[in-house]
Amino acid sequence: MIGDEVMFVVDSVAAAARIGLSLADAYADDDLLSDVRVGLACGAVLLRDGDYFGPTVNLAHRIVNIGNPGTVLMSDEFHTALEQEAPEQFTAQALRPRLLKDLGRVQLWWCGRVGHEADGTGAAADRRRNVRWERLSEVLRDLEELRGVGERLLTTNRGRGPAQASRNLAVAMPKGRSSNEPSKDASG
Repeated sequence: MIGDEVMFVVDSVAAAARIGLSLADAYADDDLLSDVRVGLACGAVLLRDGDYFGPTVNLAHRIVNIGNPGTVLMSDEFHTALEQEAPEQFTAQALRPRLLKDLGRVQLWWCGRVGHEADGTGAAADRRRNVRWERLSEVLRDLEELRGVGERLLTTNRGRGPAQASRNLAVAMPKGRSSNEPSKDASG
């Protein structure tokens, strides 16, 4: 784990693509978690003290930073290797070349499974995000309604003395009585 990011290293580009797509699918199916962005790159890495370093790691990180939520993007080198290793398992769509910090202009590809929508823009993620926005809108409407009820209660109780205001609020209580009401035992 690197903050809220995870890096994984495998020997096969097909295995990396399967893992990346599976992660994107798993997060897409969860209503509470945000969609993930996956960046795939292949090449030499340096292993030191259980961590990986090098230009390939930097490229994968830069790709993640520009991806749309729910998408799996891959470098040009990764795409070429994937076409050679598993041409019938995955689909790809070229994106416009991007200028990545410290790396220059890089050709990127959208990665998907055969038979799945290959739009490269995250249309499926956009649909899921719209569902989440609709749910959030419902919650905000409910909160607004509750705020209105609270304001009406406050407005209704303005100008009344504290004893009368607490009696009015106590009416909404399912059990008990207002603390300002005298007890039969106390009043004799």
